[in-house]
Amino acid sequence: MQEGDVITEAQAHDMLVDELSEYENYIHDYVECPLNQDQFDALVSWVYNLGGGNLRSSTLLRTLNAGDYAEVPAQMMRWNKAAGKVLEGLTRRRQAEADLFSGN
Repeated sequence: MQEGDVITEAQAHDMLVDELSEYENYIHDYVECPLNQDQFDALVSWVYNLGGGNLRSSTLLRTLNAGDYAEVPAQMMRWNKAAGKVLEGLTRRRQAEADLFSGN
C-alpha cells in the first residue's frame, strides 16, 4: 500500500485480521499465566499500539506473569506518553484497555 491507494472496507477488515494475528502471538509467546477473553483482548490492543518489544521488556509483563492481575491496569496506564508528555488520547486508550482487562 502507498499513499493515495484506495481499498474497500472488506479489504481493510481482512488486513486488520491478518495483522492482529501477529499481536495475538506476542501474547501467546510472552504471557505465562491464564487469561480470560477480556484480559487477552485488552493485552492485544495494548501490544498492537506499543509493540511486542515493549511488552517483552515491560514491568506490566513481569507483573502479570507473577500473577498480580490486579496491578496490570495500573501498569497499562503508565504507557500514556509520547516524547515524555502525557497525551489525552493515549490516556483514554489506556483507560479503555485497563477497563477491559478488569472486566469493566
